[in-house]
Amino acid sequence: MAVTTRRVALPGGVDLFLRELGEGEPATLLIHGWAVPGTVWDPVLEHWPAAGGRVLAPDLRGTGWSSKPREGYALADDVADVLALIDAIDAPGGLNLVGHSKGGLIAQRVAIERPQALRKLVLVSPVPAAGVALDEATVGFFESLCGHREGAEQLIGMMLASPAAP
Repeated sequence: MAVTTRRVALPGGVDLFLRELGEGEPATLLIHGWAVPGTVWDPVLEHWPAAGGRVLAPDLRGTGWSSKPREGYALADDVADVLALIDAIDAPGGLNLVGHSKGGLIAQRVAIERPQALRKLVLVSPVPAAGVALDEATVGFFESLCGHREGAEQLIGMMLASPAAP
């Protein structure tokens, strides 16, 4: 069974790149975490045919092959995108929603806003629904990285750093 891809146009001119495998019910939507694309779910997709149904793994806005607007990266934007994506998915019996990390936070908010659209909710190492409070020094540090190339490069370097790297 091959993975198919398509773009789903959402309100506001954003489109999400969607990878899909399988057919029928149940539909399972996999929401990735912060700073990674939907391909993080590839190991799940490799084993999906045995589970049956259909699995969908989008790239959220700003990641992978999805739109990268200059603005609109608040949690509410991600939640609205996932709700619009659910509307675009043909899942009359509801769908299973799986969220990892920030995707878990998004999934919790989706479940609060539209519980009737879900059959099951699965959270993998989620950010709590109430969020995580950051101290002023941490907020200041991240704000200092915003708005200029050097800051972006520093943040990317921190995210990609590994003890095994030279």
